[in-house]
Amino acid sequence: MSKRLLFYVLLSWLFSVCAMAEERQVLTIHLTDGNNVEFLLPDQNPLVECSMGSMTVKFIEDVRKQTEEILSFTPSEVLNLTIDMVEYSGVKDVKSNEPRVRFDLTRGSVLHVSGLQEGDRLQVVALDGKNVQAPVKRIASEATVDLGQQPRGCYVVSVNKSFTFKLMKP
Repeated sequence: MSKRLLFYVLLSWLFSVCAMAEERQVLTIHLTDGNNVEFLLPDQNPLVECSMGSMTVKFIEDVRKQTEEILSFTPSEVLNLTIDMVEYSGVKDVKSNEPRVRFDLTRGSVLHVSGLQEGDRLQVVALDGKNVQAPVKRIASEATVDLGQQPRGCYVVSVNKSFTFKLMKP
């Protein structure tokens, strides 16, 4: 009797999981680099505006909090826009081919940076926004930044102004 009950509970759970997916409308911006940006309709309520040589999409980022976000694209970045019906479960895999930069504070005021690509720009900035001339040793996809000769304070180390690491030197 208990095996049969367990079987029915498991079966009902499987049906409920399958029933969670539903058909929803999605606005997809197909980019020329092969990536797509999707907006769930009407939840994210995207407002697409084209003016002065750019396309701007204003949308609700968090439906519960009603927080807005704005994305901008140049005409050369956008291939086309489509509105499609997709099976939506509320869960999407996040995949990225973009390499990730990793920061490790190895000893005291020496920062190890890995995952760099050729042409990446490493920058050290003090809390007041001024560039800091700290010694940087770079070998292939790794670098070390030595803040040992810098005064006490807060510093931001960034790669291409995208990946950042904030540290406080005592």
